[in-house]
Amino acid sequence: MHPTVLVVDDSPPVRRAIRLLIENNTDWQICAEAENGYRAVELAEELAPSVVILDLAMPVMNGLAAARQISKIAPSSVMVMYTLFANEQLAKEAQAVGIRGVVSKGDAADLLTLVRSFLPSTAASSRSSAKSRNDSAVRGPYDAVLNPSDGSLVE
Repeated sequence: MHPTVLVVDDSPPVRRAIRLLIENNTDWQICAEAENGYRAVELAEELAPSVVILDLAMPVMNGLAAARQISKIAPSSVMVMYTLFANEQLAKEAQAVGIRGVVSKGDAADLLTLVRSFLPSTAASSRSSAKSRNDSAVRGPYDAVLNPSDGSLVE
């Protein structure tokens, strides 16, 4: 069975970009999308996804608050934060609430690599080869991930 992924971001273009990244580079299945942390908690409880990709800054409930609840109701879900605000302080706060790593939104390939590193080897198989992950939970500077003209992924 392929890993299931819950994508949580308040921006529809970012959710679409993550969906395309996953669909075009892995055999994982997007089980749902949520526009805020509150909805993410509801969906995590209902679907128990293998992976939850969370933004930090969202309306209603932010990613850290959502992660705190998701870690209790879906403890086997791997949570990764994908945010504009990646830094060492956030990585520490995220780890304290059950998030396994923080990735800058400019580092789409690192998002897949990080998630793969936390999945069992049979579940982490993908159409592209996995890169080795460095030891830091925070990945690189912010670069645009979306082409402003059409919303497509920029690699």
